[in-house]
Amino acid sequence: MKSLWEALPPTRQGGYAETAAELVPQLTRAVEPGDVVMVKGSRDSHAKALAEALGALGARSGEAA
Repeated sequence: MKSLWEALPPTRQGGYAETAAELVPQLTRAVEPGDVVMVKGSRDSHAKALAEALGALGARSGEAA
């Protein structure tokens, strides 16, 4: 997906990382209170790490994850 990300104009580029674990800090900095986020990924993509990081943000703010 890096080639697609690089092909996009900077105004359309979101976050990019080689692994889900490397994407976690970008994601947690970007999410703001009231945002709704859906995580979609295969088991092999390790997207669960993203969902868990989002859940931890909810737990810290006192919201339901």
